[in-house]
Amino acid sequence: MSLEGLKKVVFHTPSGTYEVGRGDNGATDVEFKDLDGALNDVWGSDIKQATYKGSAKTSATVTVNGISLPLLGEIVGWKKTSDNVYVPQNDAKLPVVGLLAITHLFNTNMDRCVFIPSANATYTKLSLKTNTDKKNLATVAIDFSAIQDDKLGGLSGFKDVPSGDASSVYTLLGWDEPKQDIEAGADNGTVADKAQ
Repeated sequence: MSLEGLKKVVFHTPSGTYEVGRGDNGATDVEFKDLDGALNDVWGSDIKQATYKGSAKTSATVTVNGISLPLLGEIVGWKKTSDNVYVPQNDAKLPVVGLLAITHLFNTNMDRCVFIPSANATYTKLSLKTNTDKKNLATVAIDFSAIQDDKLGGLSGFKDVPSGDASSVYTLLGWDEPKQDIEAGADNGTVADKAQ
């Protein structure tokens, strides 16, 4: 069954659950790695005798071009100063956050949810480009490293749900229904600001 692109991305933070959407004002790419353990061969007397699966080292990189600064800061554990400056912290205890990516199953009325319920995250890349021929948006890359989730009993999970309704996944993970993150710079602040 074919998967049809990225529908939306949801982040879970200590203050709540937030959707960033997709495309020109949201997530543009999510890449999961090492969702399952690598296969390792056991050899003896030049004969392959067995294969075993090593531990998964699940991670993901999310590329976004529309995320508020307060939400980004909360995901990666930045310190917010009294002057509203967000400062990366090298020695800070990282918050436990979650990631959910939703894609559509082509020619069906179903979506596939891929999720990492518990992870630590870091802000790894800011890409700023100028092109006079077409509009280029700045992109931000956030890396997630999964940690064992006791409720799920693993690092990551997959679930097919009716198209447009991931409520069963939110319930499974113990997350609230996501609020829309408001792009930084809005006069009324952001959802993440209001949740603090």
